[in-house]
Amino acid sequence: MSSEKLSLSSAIFINLNIMISTGLFVNTVILSQRAGAAGFLLYPVIGICMLPLIASIARLLELYPSGGFYSFAKAGLGETFAFLSTWSFFFAKLASCTFMMFVSARFLQQLIPSLNYFSTIQVTLGILALFTGLNLLKFTIGVSIQGFFLTAKFIPIIFVILSGIYLFDIQALDYTNFLFTGIPTSIPLVLYSLAGFEASCSLSRNIENARVNAPKAIYYSFSFVLIVYGIFQFLLFAAAHQYLANLGGYIEVFPKLLAQLHLSSGINASLLNLLSFAIGIAALGGAYGILFSNSWNLYELANHNHLFLSSWISMQNRFSIPTACILIESLFCVMFLFLTSGSQLPLQQTASLGVTFTYTISVLSLLAIFIRQKVRMKTIVIPVLALGTCIIFIGACFQSFMAHGITSMYLFLSILAIGMIMYLLKSSSCRF
Repeated sequence: MSSEKLSLSSAIFINLNIMISTGLFVNTVILSQRAGAAGFLLYPVIGICMLPLIASIARLLELYPSGGFYSFAKAGLGETFAFLSTWSFFFAKLASCTFMMFVSARFLQQLIPSLNYFSTIQVTLGILALFTGLNLLKFTIGVSIQGFFLTAKFIPIIFVILSGIYLFDIQALDYTNFLFTGIPTSIPLVLYSLAGFEASCSLSRNIENARVNAPKAIYYSFSFVLIVYGIFQFLLFAAAHQYLANLGGYIEVFPKLLAQLHLSSGINASLLNLLSFAIGIAALGGAYGILFSNSWNLYELANHNHLFLSSWISMQNRFSIPTACILIESLFCVMFLFLTSGSQLPLQQTASLGVTFTYTISVLSLLAIFIRQKVRMKTIVIPVLALGTCIIFIGACFQSFMAHGITSMYLFLSILAIGMIMYLLKSSSCRF
């Protein structure tokens, strides 16, 4: 186990680095096309719906400050659910990480023409190889790298906010632009972009005074991101609503926005390069943050001997980093990349369903703990509300599958089935 500990500020940085990532930028077009002006409302509405869930996760962190999702589920529901919860979350975050690296590769190719000699998948594999090496270094280096990523992410955010204020078009708020029928299928996309607050759960064993600081890291980072995301989507739509419906994808957003500012060609080109670089960095930062924190979920499963070759997987290098876990993460990112070719919807859908499945098990476990402890009824209200939130999110995920293809659902269910088979085989072998 690592002897180095993360401070509260470092834990918040990691949460923000994962949350402020591709979701914010790649959702702009698809949210605008599906929900119109109502797109920005999804962030505060879903954020409010998630408050009981966040409060429940924070409460579990207070009760079990060094165990993560495995300990959360085991305490209330037992070892089998603990395995399923952690296994699901591990793969969900890798789907998200794969998409982030792919988005970053696309923006870097836009910025560096020589990279176009390679396919986007090849550039993504290069990024993955670099991050695999960096994540094998000690914790303090990882935190410093994430600080750089987080700083760069605010360049496009500040640009959109200032441009949105300058180009604000009141006609964007006409009631005909509010497409409320598109809200249900947009929920998984927003959920995907708000996921990441729970990074403190994966890293809780490495956080100073985790019982106090891990819940704080969740509350502070989530509140900040919720405000920034709502403002970003609102001002972008208000500035460019007349173009967003006709755009082919997120790559075209910033060139269109810059064209509205009527800058000189030189300044326009320089700003576009800067923004492409910053958005690429945003995606890189999110991917790096996931690889940095998510390996400990696999380590937890190996530490409890639920995996084949558990003793090898749980070994740590001289920096107290689980080397095999990092390498396995990278291999599964490669799998996701080739199975989906970096496509946005399958990877976002898989990530959203996977984390929601884990949230649901965690909330059910908290309910079981409270019932066993015979706590007051008003104490149970929060996890009950959180369970309602999870059910809504799962329903929205399946509605999205039905509307846009069920391939990612089959992928997720296959991953769960493979994990369960391994768990049962390991459990039966331990009995004899």
